[in-house]
Formats: sequence, structure tokens, C-alpha cells
Amino acid sequence: MRVRRSRLVALLSAIACVALAATAVQVSEARPDHEYLRGQVGRPVAVEDGEVLVDDVRVGTQLTRSGEVMDTTPGAFVVVGVTASATGHREVLFGSSRLVTRGPRVYDAFTSQSVRAAPGFAERLDYVFEVDPTAVEDLTLELWRVEIISGYQARVQVHLGITADNAAQWREAAAGRRVEIDTNRTTRALG
Repeated sequence: MRVRRSRLVALLSAIACVALAATAVQVSEARPDHEYLRGQVGRPVAVEDGEVLVDDVRVGTQLTRSGEVMDTTPGAFVVVGVTASATGHREVLFGSSRLVTRGPRVYDAFTSQSVRAAPGFAERLDYVFEVDPTAVEDLTLELWRVEIISGYQARVQVHLGITADNAAQWREAAAGRRVEIDTNRTTRALG
């Protein structure tokens, strides 16, 4: 009798644990793990401990550094100048980036650099993306931190100003054009 009762208690405990785990999974999946901080080219976006500024968008079919051609594409390169400023007590770091479109297409960064500013400093970096020039309408830069253990975090989104109305002009501007990139980080003190 005692064995049956302990088995019954164990079985009921196991069922309760499974039900509790299922509820916890549903609750954790119900909320997003990030929020979007939206901005525009030329206007800083406030982030925790600082701000991010997209100050430059350039297009071309050839990447150059110091006038020397580094790479060529049959598509287009989009180069986005980003400055992170750490105005608080902690560094500002954005290790992941991509360009998203209005549709399902997403462009990963052509280079794997990240912008990182120490407290009291600003750092500028060119992010480079290779894109299909026929699918550039509503390109939006997305930046976020890379974290091993990640909770709720902010993602910066900045619309690059390429719309359905002016996309043809951007395509024409890119065709056959060289775009100079700076592969070195530019750091300056704030103040």
C-alpha cells in the first residue's frame, strides 16, 4: 500500500512539474526579447549609456581603401557610417548588424566589425553591406549587442532614406561608382 502511494505521489509530482514547465515556456515565448529604438539618418538615437548616430550612407559597385580597389560586386555595396558615443558610465557596443527590407529579404554585413565606444569617447566605423540593387526599397540598418546570456535588449533601427520613390536614383548612383571606406576605427574624446 505504501509503495502504491509513493508511486502515485511521484507520478502526480512529475505531472505537476511538466505542467509548470510548459506554462513557463509559454509565458517566456509570449513576450519579445527586444525592443526597437527607431531613428533617422543624421539624428542620434539614445541608447543605454549613450547614443548612436548614422551620419552617412554611400553606394557603389567597387569598394576602395586609400584609392585602391578592394572588392567589386555585380550588385551594389551600401556603406553606412555609424558613430557610437558613450556618454554614460559603461561602454556602448554594437557587435551585430544587418540591413532589413520591407519584405522578407535581410542583408548581413559584408564585414564583421563592431562599433565600441568606451565611457567618455565616441567611435566611428563604416559598416559595409552587399545588396541586390533591385531590392533596396526601405533599407533599414539594425544594430544590436552580441551577448552570450541575453535578456531583454534594445535594437537600433535607422531607415536609410531609400524609398520606392527614390530607389531608382540610388541604383543609378551606385552603378559603376567607387565608394571609399575606412576600415580603421576613428575614436575621439567627448566633451
